[in-house]
Amino acid sequence: MFECSAEKKQKGGRPQQEVVLKAGRRYYVSALVKTTNLVTERPTPAQGMGIYLEGYGDDGKWKFGGGPRVFANGTTKDWIKVEFITREVPDGIVRAYIQPWAKRCVSGRAVIDNVYLAEYDMQPVAGVFPHVYRSESTGGPVRFSASINTDTRHQALSDYSATFTYTAKDGSRKTVPGEMVSPTEAAITLDTTPFGLGTNEVTCTLSLGGKTLGSAGAPFARVESSTRRRVYIDSHNRTIVDGKPFFPLGMYFKNSRVSASNLTVYTEGPFNCVMPYAPKGPSEEDMELYRQAGLKVIFDLRYGMSDESVGRPWAHETVRKFKDHPALLAWYTNDERPISDIPKLAARQRWVEALDPDHPTWSVQDVFSEVRHYLGTFGTKAIWQVPQAFGWGWLKRKETKGQRAPTQKEMSNMTWQSIAGGANGIVYYAYHHLSEPHEDPNDAFAPAWARTKAAAAEVKKYEQVLLSADPPIAVSGATESVAVRTWRHKGDAYLLAVNCTTNAQAVTLMLPEDVGKLASSDFGPAPKIDGKRMAFTLEPIGYRMLRLEEGR
Repeated sequence: MFECSAEKKQKGGRPQQEVVLKAGRRYYVSALVKTTNLVTERPTPAQGMGIYLEGYGDDGKWKFGGGPRVFANGTTKDWIKVEFITREVPDGIVRAYIQPWAKRCVSGRAVIDNVYLAEYDMQPVAGVFPHVYRSESTGGPVRFSASINTDTRHQALSDYSATFTYTAKDGSRKTVPGEMVSPTEAAITLDTTPFGLGTNEVTCTLSLGGKTLGSAGAPFARVESSTRRRVYIDSHNRTIVDGKPFFPLGMYFKNSRVSASNLTVYTEGPFNCVMPYAPKGPSEEDMELYRQAGLKVIFDLRYGMSDESVGRPWAHETVRKFKDHPALLAWYTNDERPISDIPKLAARQRWVEALDPDHPTWSVQDVFSEVRHYLGTFGTKAIWQVPQAFGWGWLKRKETKGQRAPTQKEMSNMTWQSIAGGANGIVYYAYHHLSEPHEDPNDAFAPAWARTKAAAAEVKKYEQVLLSADPPIAVSGATESVAVRTWRHKGDAYLLAVNCTTNAQAVTLMLPEDVGKLASSDFGPAPKIDGKRMAFTLEPIGYRMLRLEEGR
């Protein structure tokens, strides 16, 4: 047991226990914590008493570390558990330690006990994910991905194999070989036309050298006709609202500040939706204000996530109450929750799908490399991205002091990078931070709001292009430094190129034969085109939207 008082300077360093960590493994870490009047620098669950695991290389330098997302603070009624799951331990860790972590505590008392460390069981097949909305198809090709865990430190990826099994119309189970896409993914595209009608399981089995390592499956519905829904994600990853394509363009908005006057200012921008932060979601009166303002609402449905006995009845009641509201766009179910919360997130996803067939869920995660572990906690691979529209320094945290807000060009670059990467929705974070007092005059509400509106207006200008379902043109020449995405709309081709770096980039792209001459170049000078070869230079964080006439 370890006890600390934030009012008193502790004698010596904090206690630590040396442990042995294996490269390539993940670890589950937990501890029981009790706090009394524990005050932190900010009133947030991200600070307080927790537990920390770290590792060092043979040069004595720190190489690896992690702690919980949620700490204990204030006064706890009883012992509470703080826990987390680490990322994979890198090679070269020669010393590692587990220790208490009083993160940014100002005053109060904390006691920590029952510290626990164990290897986290990495299932050979963690889950199967159909690339179709609500795992439903009327037939035709559907891509199935499986999240897998292989040991490519000791085995070649080619030594592994994956198979997928489905139920055919005659009730028999058919097994077909899949593709080993990467050490973490196996996949296959199946014609679902011969699948048996109804809901059956599609299973992936992972083998090594002919020996089965494990399997997992997911329910998949083969239906005769598509389920009619008010809001859904189509096969092009577009949002469809009342039968029409919809590009979500909005901002996070602290719901406590909602008023007719605030929404009058907000709707000066080109926004069509809003993500209101609210501990228990917007009220009926709030939802009516959003509806009157012509805004769709991403409803905050995160309350009670830590306690199912509280969260489940609240979520059920809330979904039933608001699922038919005309302003509802989607349910917000995850705001950067840790891996240890995946069972709770998956349960909430199942509740929502059972209670409301008409609206998708939106899950926001801040560690891209971990997204595969969250399969089953969201219902589609479509992306609504969250670009930055505030300054970290605005939050008045010691660790972010002096960090500024993005310029309009930086904000636009983040936005277009997101779209080039496949995003079909943009929700900036966050409107409520714009209206807070700031030291820099350039960060006052008027200029900050003007920058945000201008960045969003660029997207709004091309909304119908971004929503086009026409087959895009095929272009080669994209690199890690230059992202490229294309569309076709009303017979013309559109090409977006975005510089993902702060250095100028020379760009050379090869165009297909059926594309004609350049009609326009937005956001910068026109490129040079020689035959089917297009060449131009993108300035640092620059971007272009090019329109090419249909080949004649």
